Amino acid sequence: MSLAMVDLPSNPDELRAFAQALQAQHAATAAELASTAAELRAAKATIQLTALEIEKLKVQLARLRRMQFG
Repeated sequence: MSLAMVDLPSNPDELRAFAQALQAQHAATAAELASTAAELRAAKATIQLTALEIEKLKVQLARLRRMQFG
């Protein structure tokens, strides 16, 4: 919701209610953003762990090939 498109209420009580609604909306958006950031960090950690496991297996495969073929 763009504030430029909203007619602000002239009644102080309505204005307070409007401000509270905006604060609640902001809090919900901030919580969503924090949750998404946590999911992103978890996904990055999983990718990093998988990449390390791949490198470990490559080294193990090279060692086994040297054992078998010299």
